[in-house]
Amino acid sequence: MKNYIILDKDAVKINTLVILIGIAMSVIIQACNPKPTSTPSSTPLVTPSPTIDFGARHDSASYYFNQGWVNIMDYGLWDVSEQAFRTAITFDTHFLLGHALVGRISSNLEERTEIYTALKQSAKLPNTHFQLLLDLYLNSIERMNARETQEFISAETKQKMRQQSMDNMGAFIRHYPNAHYIKAEYIETIHANQNPQAALDSMQQLMTATEYTIPFFIGYQAVLHSELGDYTTALNYAENLAETVNPELAPAPHVVYAQIYFHMKQYNSAYASILKAVQLDPKHLIAQGLKSQIEEAM
Repeated sequence: MKNYIILDKDAVKINTLVILIGIAMSVIIQACNPKPTSTPSSTPLVTPSPTIDFGARHDSASYYFNQGWVNIMDYGLWDVSEQAFRTAITFDTHFLLGHALVGRISSNLEERTEIYTALKQSAKLPNTHFQLLLDLYLNSIERMNARETQEFISAETKQKMRQQSMDNMGAFIRHYPNAHYIKAEYIETIHANQNPQAALDSMQQLMTATEYTIPFFIGYQAVLHSELGDYTTALNYAENLAETVNPELAPAPHVVYAQIYFHMKQYNSAYASILKAVQLDPKHLIAQGLKSQIEEAM
């Protein structure tokens, strides 16, 4: 397993780096949340505190794991998110879900393959709900690796993986209704496997009061409404997101605006928005993919 499960001899240096990364992420998160104005919708988001440890045995591991989710789902900061997930596993080298998230976000095929192999050989997690997530993340890494190596995965296997995603995440968020970002991925999965109206219906059914203030859920409602042709509602949600998340530092508002303009066939506006997103974080794979789509449509 190399250094994925056991800390190496430079652990002291790593811990120093962890402290510096933690300070840097705190500054970024504070900067991404604008200062409050007199408008209620401009009230800054308080970063949700982790209420589930996801199997981590160290508070700092749980904290940085949660920050990884916050940065990628709310702000679209893929690079900062990767740093957070990597920091989490320095505090708990046996944190299997932490390793899985490093595997999912890594752009290095060799690293992903080693993580996948190590996790497949690990014992089952004692918490069956955490194991449901681990199984999904292993599927995700397997698909990523197959795309890069051009390894064939049958349509039947892909369909089974999609159904497993629906089943496992659905079971998880019903057991842990405050698992905001697992719920976020569940909504994305419903959208991908069914349609935007089904995803909106699920959001209305499943969202807690807190989640109405979380950037991901604000922005995703904008995207879904734009796919349904309700551009006025979509732009209202997008404006709310831009008031909640600082668009000078975070790609998320630009990606949402780009998606709305793309659906409106306003390709020049969409392209201007997506360029801002990829300039803020070139590692944002969704933004890069949308950029290609817009270029093809122009």
